[in-house]
Amino acid sequence: MQVNARALIAALLGPLFPALFFIILITLTDANKAGLSIPIFISVFFAYLGFFIFGLPSILVLQRKEKLTIVNLTACATVSGVMVYGVFLWLLSLVMGVNLSFDIVKTLWIGAFFGGGIAIAYGLIAGVDFK
Repeated sequence: MQVNARALIAALLGPLFPALFFIILITLTDANKAGLSIPIFISVFFAYLGFFIFGLPSILVLQRKEKLTIVNLTACATVSGVMVYGVFLWLLSLVMGVNLSFDIVKTLWIGAFFGGGIAIAYGLIAGVDFK
């Protein structure tokens, strides 16, 4: 497999989607900006962790089977995003020492949104075909 520069840049920039989302969301609202660095750091950490654990293997499998499209990549990433977000919530509950109640539907949507966003960002930067 040959790695091109666009794919490498996409792998470095794509997982920044959740952090950019938080920055834009906080900038557009009147939210307190004092604690901005903590959610950004956590989102970057989990986004890169999920990308390298789930995203890169998915890209390699799809590429090997000649099925690498933004649609297929986004489908894989939404599932991965749900898993990563679920693990994040579980770890958060352990660290806080409380039993957080999880809204399954909200967890699915948020995880799918961030996973899909990373996949679309990666695909657009790397020049992956839509179909």
